[in-house]
Amino acid sequence: MGNDGILRIQSRVCIPYDVEVKRLILEEWHKSHRSLNPDMTKMYQDLKETFWWQGMKRDATQFVFVYFTCQKANV
Repeated sequence: MGNDGILRIQSRVCIPYDVEVKRLILEEWHKSHRSLNPDMTKMYQDLKETFWWQGMKRDATQFVFVYFTCQKANV
């Protein structure tokens, strides 16, 4: 626990088991990197520089899969 009250593992911010918080992080990350057209691995690699939560790789993979599946369905 840092002096700022934020729990970290090394320099990565630990995210609690809160589905809504995780969803918001994934959506905001996607919005800020949309022009880069990231794939699942790239999204996870970028996120893990800043954040940590149990199952993050799985969550990032599912988010990208669902997003691109929805995009293809809307075309």
